[in-house]
Amino acid sequence: MIPSLLTFSLLSLLSLLSLLSLLSLLSLSTAAPAPPQQDYYLKTITNDLYLSSSITYDGHINYVLLTNSSLAQPLTLSTGDGAINLDTSNVIGASSHAPVLLSTNEGINSVYKQVILGDEKSGNYTTGFRISADGGLTLAMEGFGGFVGCTAAKGVKQVYWFAAGEGEGEELPVTCEEIGFVRAWDLT
Repeated sequence: MIPSLLTFSLLSLLSLLSLLSLLSLLSLSTAAPAPPQQDYYLKTITNDLYLSSSITYDGHINYVLLTNSSLAQPLTLSTGDGAINLDTSNVIGASSHAPVLLSTNEGINSVYKQVILGDEKSGNYTTGFRISADGGLTLAMEGFGGFVGCTAAKGVKQVYWFAAGEGEGEELPVTCEEIGFVRAWDLT
């Protein structure tokens, strides 16, 4: 009786160890971190200005700007919801990211609305951005017409957006131009 009990105990122990090994392997494979998203830049198609941001209105609103490469902010584009998250370390002074928001706040006039930094915690940001096969930025948002960049200071343009069909037949304000963006992996 002792040998059969010993055999049963050894078999039980081996089964338990096999089960624990299997569970350990499964937990490792499911807990593996997702590969990190690579930062890159968004550059205008026509004049090689880069996406950036700054606090420019009483310190309360972070406007999205276009600047030269020395002030460009790297970003990530969420593969889940398509949110653009700018690295705002050069503005805030600490390591931080902020999502882009196409707000409904009036910009230079009622047609061109402000593009600002949103708030990730409250969910107040724009989703649906994608990079197309040719590297261009697209946005799947009903009613989206496009972007304009308007001179804010020497070498700096502020970014606005407009709804599809708005402003048609009207000339852009003299300091503005319609813009599009492409992905840039580096600042050259």
